[in-house]
Amino acid sequence: MKNVRLAHITAFAISLFLCAHSAFANEKFAATVHGYESFRAKDWESAAIFFRQSVNTPSERSPEILYMLIVSEMNAQEYKNVASDCDFFLQSYPDSQYRPAVMFQKARSAFCLKDYSGAILLFSDFCNANVGNALYASALYWIAESFYALYDFDSAKDFYERIVANYADEPKYEDSKRRLEEIAHWEREEKLLYLLKITGEEYLAAKEEYERELKLYKNSDIDGLRQRLREYGLKISELEARNAELEAEAEKARLEAKAANDAAAAASVSKPSVSAPPMVVPTKAGSAVEVPVKNGEKGSDAGKKNEPPEKKSAETIMTESELEALKAKALRIQELLGGNSSEEDGTEK
Repeated sequence: MKNVRLAHITAFAISLFLCAHSAFANEKFAATVHGYESFRAKDWESAAIFFRQSVNTPSERSPEILYMLIVSEMNAQEYKNVASDCDFFLQSYPDSQYRPAVMFQKARSAFCLKDYSGAILLFSDFCNANVGNALYASALYWIAESFYALYDFDSAKDFYERIVANYADEPKYEDSKRRLEEIAHWEREEKLLYLLKITGEEYLAAKEEYERELKLYKNSDIDGLRQRLREYGLKISELEARNAELEAEAEKARLEAKAANDAAAAASVSKPSVSAPPMVVPTKAGSAVEVPVKNGEKGSDAGKKNEPPEKKSAETIMTESELEALKAKALRIQELLGGNSSEEDGTEK
């Protein structure tokens, strides 16, 4: 479509040149003629300069000259001048046949100035006012390009798809297909990045939760261990105290048994009769207390049948009571030390 547009401009320029050539001698047409020659040679900077001179001369100014100036400035990348000249054209020639093309060029200048939001509005105005125009598909394409530049890929995709679906013969068809492929590739990358992000966030959350649970477990386990250690410490202290008490009682009983044994031995020595072998009274495991026995007696009751009770001396009665006390002491010691003296003596507990 751009080539068609240039063909119309060229045809107009030729006719203008023929008209201007007949009056070449008149200097007031000199700037226009030089402008046309520069335009045909695609010397856009020179063409813009000459056409600017023509436009500034009211007698030479026309919609065609002003439009050629706009095209020359557009190709020379003088976008700010294009915008201002388009505004001047639309105000000066509202009914001109070049009005749609000038609207299109104004929108293009906004896009080139990277005013993408402004370009979207201007191209949209062009499409609404010029449905079916030869530049309509190109306007849709530049709207899509503006959205693409703003990273609004969803909106850009809609316009590219319209071009691919409805304007297969337009020059922007292949460019639109390429853009759709780029957007699809970008969408795949975005989806992948999103999944990676979600996965990473879930991983970090799971890791933090695991570390938190592990910390709580360790703390609770340490607290439980400390509690158990405290309980064991108390139990050990109680056992140590109980053991000390038992040892004290055992030592006391041992001393009492020894004292009783010594007293019994002393009493036995004071008697004139021959003493029998001492009777052994168990006191605790592995030890015993010897109790002296009179000659001819068995145990503490020996000779009872032969000697009446009234003939026993006071010394003999004291010795028997001491023996009974010693037996009781021995049984007490056995109970404390866990021995089995009761079973050996044949007594019941």
